[in-house]
Amino acid sequence: MGASRKKSKKPSGTKAEQLLESSTFFTNECLGHSVPTNLRASGLIVEFWDSHFKPGTLDVDWLPVVGENNWLVLTKDSAIRRKSGEMNRIMACGVRLFTLPNGNTTAEQMVQIFLENRWRMIHAALKNPGPFIATVYRDCVEIKSGGSKGD
Repeated sequence: MGASRKKSKKPSGTKAEQLLESSTFFTNECLGHSVPTNLRASGLIVEFWDSHFKPGTLDVDWLPVVGENNWLVLTKDSAIRRKSGEMNRIMACGVRLFTLPNGNTTAEQMVQIFLENRWRMIHAALKNPGPFIATVYRDCVEIKSGGSKGD
């Protein structure tokens, strides 16, 4: 009869919508300035790294601040999960961190990946209060540490 409908990536229900509207994304220093600027221009609530920290501030020093503020971290530093000091801070401070699997992407590609996965990231945050590290791929979000897989 009719063609099958493509399933929406946007979760139904008001909890996810309310969480997205009230969630603050914190962009790590490695994302530069254009990524958070474009994410904010697309309607996300974004805190810029340089609004809170000096260049070169160590991860172990900024992670507690992010955890206290309950911000969702966006980064391209996938190696953070292999550093014991950073992992300890993420877990101790309840940080919810979303990283790209590969830092060798352009700013435009990073913005696109984060925006296309914003509902998946919110869904992961709804299901997992943290702490966790999740990898944001082009078509899914996978929690690697501290929680379960979310898509």
